[in-house]
Amino acid sequence: MIRYQCEVCDRLKGTDGWIFGFAAERVGITEARREITVIPKWDEMRARAELAVHFCSEECKQEYMARLFGEEASRTSTTARKKAVGALPRKRTKAAKRNKKRAA
Repeated sequence: MIRYQCEVCDRLKGTDGWIFGFAAERVGITEARREITVIPKWDEMRARAELAVHFCSEECKQEYMARLFGEEASRTSTTARKKAVGALPRKRTKAAKRNKKRAA
């Protein structure tokens, strides 16, 4: 038996109107990329996919996206969002500190 659970509030799927999509994160040497694609219509087979995320409401979807992208939830419906996040070096060199001061 497959059980669908909201990623935000942990409510179990029992009614229609649920939203699902695919969330992925790719971490490279210099950056990490996070991406979510929301599917407009429920598809039972695709909802079972490994990277699928499930939401019981638009509010839960927006809250999940805000957590994922580190920003306030927007009130508009977004079907796909992407954000590249730069990786910080372990130690900053003197030149990098100097350049940062100059840029400010």
